[in-house]
Amino acid sequence: MPWSLQEPAMRIMAHRLNRRIFCITAEAVSPELLQAGDDLDSTGHAFYTDLYTMIDTLPLPYKLILMDNTFGLGVPLLWKLQSRLKHILAVNTSWVFRLGFVHSSTHKVLADRAASLKTLAEQRDIKGMVKACGDFILAPRPECTIIVEGAVAFERAVADTWHIYNEYEAGLASASDNFWQSLGEADDYTYSATDPRLSHMQPWRPEHSIDIVLAYGSHTPTLAVQDATFNLQEMLPGSLTAVIAQSSWLWQLEGHVLP
Repeated sequence: MPWSLQEPAMRIMAHRLNRRIFCITAEAVSPELLQAGDDLDSTGHAFYTDLYTMIDTLPLPYKLILMDNTFGLGVPLLWKLQSRLKHILAVNTSWVFRLGFVHSSTHKVLADRAASLKTLAEQRDIKGMVKACGDFILAPRPECTIIVEGAVAFERAVADTWHIYNEYEAGLASASDNFWQSLGEADDYTYSATDPRLSHMQPWRPEHSIDIVLAYGSHTPTLAVQDATFNLQEMLPGSLTAVIAQSSWLWQLEGHVLP
């Protein structure tokens, strides 16, 4: 999601926690590095090395509180940062499947969906992205809403929904070239390569205690997000799961503020 749509929620979070939050956005990464490499072990390695180096150069304390809001793309970095982590909050991790799921017909359906989203990003199809927004936020689709005369509260809810869609469209219209490239590359890599990469990670055995919370929206897709969260929990012994009530994928756009 464009940084302009995430920034308000992050500023509120920083104010509530009375902390500075360093945010690495799509504008700061090199998405073309995701496709650099010839096999599973090397593909994406340059991207994660670049991202790790970026974190290492920030004026941060050695022990970090890390929030991952990349839908799973940034999760493999947890292993590389393991010695520096104090607390972890991963939100709406997606596409972490159980062994054998990739051979199922359901996986093919999800793969087609991921491919269609990548196409929208590559074509910079703002109207198409806005139309698909209803799959990622907890709000009724405006075109499917009937306003009942005299129902003031309902009319206000519809107005709020239109505001979200309009805000999303404006954010996409002003997004940078790097955002669009990152979106296309990340959609493809997260779905096709993140899960295999995680399956090849060493067992999670940090030398010190790390508090880990894996949060997911109450209305996120079961297979894509909720099951993915529980599958990731199995890879991170001692981690806890938490539900973001009345929320789907894009919690910032819905008006939620974490924690």
